[in-house]
Amino acid sequence: MKLDLPAYEALLTSLKNERAELKKKMKERFSLGNALFDTLTETVNSLCDELGVGDYFRGDNGGVLTKTLKRKSGTKYHLLVFAYRLAYAATVYQRCNLRLPIIIDSIRGREMSQENLDMCLALLADKFSDYQIIVASISADGIAPDKIIPLQGRVMEDAAMVPNLDEWEPGE
Repeated sequence: MKLDLPAYEALLTSLKNERAELKKKMKERFSLGNALFDTLTETVNSLCDELGVGDYFRGDNGGVLTKTLKRKSGTKYHLLVFAYRLAYAATVYQRCNLRLPIIIDSIRGREMSQENLDMCLALLADKFSDYQIIVASISADGIAPDKIIPLQGRVMEDAAMVPNLDEWEPGE
């Protein structure tokens, strides 16, 4: 098979340049007074300060558009992710008047000290008490639930596949 390597390389270079230009335009659009972006950034910044990780947030040049969040580790990472998730929920409410349920999985991990857990729960109680908050945890110690739903066995143990979702009726 004969391939025109220079033509493919030129096309690849052109596509890379186009992609870089689109990323640049997107970043500019968000960074130049976009009300939604500004609201989200201010909310994340405020929540990060309350959780003691504001410097980590502000130290990332990508801000809320960062791609390096997973490069953080340990408790700081978990607190940053917590702040981001709460900020998204708060921003949706501010902009759309819709309170999304907040689902928190494994808040009591090995890397989360009791002090940090207490700080997160206090933040939820203080700023998100009007939200439905679902916490999945292996231990409810320190969490004041309205209701505990213990899962026994396997969650999907008796589940059946629905062959065609277009024909499925709720309750079947």
